[in-house]
Amino acid sequence: MERIVMYEIIFLDETGEEDRNTFNTKETLYWAISALKLNNVNIISSGKASDTGRISPDDIGNDIHEFLHGGDK
Repeated sequence: MERIVMYEIIFLDETGEEDRNTFNTKETLYWAISALKLNNVNIISSGKASDTGRISPDDIGNDIHEFLHGGDK
């Protein structure tokens, strides 16, 4: 099963509450960091998401397909 690397930014929203956004590429992460900095948003942390146990949607689809066609029961 292939693991997907996800990236996240944890920041303070306009009410001062912690919020997070996740991205599937470093390029998108860097773009979002730049946009947040331009808007003077307080970034708490950024980098690889701590939830590295995610699996790709394709793997889920493959598992369902195998189940429906007599695979893993």
